[in-house]
Amino acid sequence: MSGNKSRNKGHNLERLIARDLREVVGYNKAATSRAVSKLLDDCGVDIAVLGPLVESIPYLIQAKAGYEKRRPKPDELFDYITKQLQKSFPKDHQIHSKPKVLIHELNGKNRFFTVSYKKGLQLLKSEKKLLNLKQEIVKYFLKHPKLTIPAFAKNIMDDSN
Repeated sequence: MSGNKSRNKGHNLERLIARDLREVVGYNKAATSRAVSKLLDDCGVDIAVLGPLVESIPYLIQAKAGYEKRRPKPDELFDYITKQLQKSFPKDHQIHSKPKVLIHELNGKNRFFTVSYKKGLQLLKSEKKLLNLKQEIVKYFLKHPKLTIPAFAKNIMDDSN
């Protein structure tokens, strides 16, 4: 594949991810790091958010498109990002605590989302907590059928104080 075609394929994937983060996930200011931060782009981070870096997307996302024969190695990519960030940001900067993600598109249709095992467990645990919370809310409304949503919200706020 020619260099320009590969480059365009990668840029198209980055734009797709940024759009999905805006439209599907709700990160309204997500953009490619080429458009937002040359520093992040040079560190191997492909997606960023317009505005202050510390308010950025909570992940450092690297996008790779294609690679049918020689697929990207997440451990090597994540090590590269870590080293570049260490060169470019102070040791105590918040960016070092953000988990790294590889979004890899194969054959223009199959997409994979790769994180470390530890981060994957945290994501599954968060999903489980959210499911439990939804179940508790449903049970609460079933117990209190006349309760309105504004009254429910007030009860929650009163309980948290």
